[in-house]
Amino acid sequence: MLQIFLPINEREKIIYYFFQKNVTSDELEYVEEFYLNEDDLKFMHLNNMVLFPHSINHYHLTTLSRKELEIDIVNSLNFIRKFNKNLSDWIACYPYGTFNKKVKEICKKYNAISGFTTKNETIELGSDFDVMELPRINNDQINNI
Repeated sequence: MLQIFLPINEREKIIYYFFQKNVTSDELEYVEEFYLNEDDLKFMHLNNMVLFPHSINHYHLTTLSRKELEIDIVNSLNFIRKFNKNLSDWIACYPYGTFNKKVKEICKKYNAISGFTTKNETIELGSDFDVMELPRINNDQINNI
């Protein structure tokens, strides 16, 4: 319900309430401690880590209109280009692993060369697979493959 079905303003109110009640009343301090910031990204890039966009608002991309999706992807690419100025081709990593034909088309329109899902499996090189639907192996799942 909180990820897709409720209107965003209702989701935000509910999440805010539970966050204040169960986590902390100082949301800003929590965010600064828990999430990467621009200094962290600069450090990562300077140490040769590859940065690709993941989205701006971390919505399920399949719930966005074509216009909203394009805005999110363009803004996400522009943000990453603050660190990786030469970014042209990139790899999509769909938030929550959700994608559809429209998401793949728009990612390709903006030069995505492949896309990662949240499918926890492997593929055989040489087999028939869609490069815009690559599975990945999560660190906590490595022994389950």
